[in-house]
Amino acid sequence: MLELAAGTRVCSTTSAEGERFTAALVVPITVERGVALPVGTTAVLQIRRARAPTFLDVRLDSIVRGGTAVRAPKSETRIRRELVAGTEEGEAAIGACIPPRGRITATLRAPLRLGTP
Repeated sequence: MLELAAGTRVCSTTSAEGERFTAALVVPITVERGVALPVGTTAVLQIRRARAPTFLDVRLDSIVRGGTAVRAPKSETRIRRELVAGTEEGEAAIGACIPPRGRITATLRAPLRLGTP
């Protein structure tokens, strides 16, 4: 399980399916020989569905290690979102958002093959 914090605000009203954004690992991943992924490791997530006003679905795309993106296996991703209401260009707007530093939990269904950094 990867515990992540979003690097930017992502909203159902302003994001498009297929867009990618980054998040940082907030809990290190350890193995018998030490830390495999330290706090701050970059994860790339992809928006699977963004349906205004309140539906937002993302998936873990890859983990960046040693400057190289390592494709993530299938995973289940849970986001902590906030519902927002306000005005956008003079019109009322309601949306689901992942706030900056908002928590995202990705549970991998298969091992993540990191290789050597």
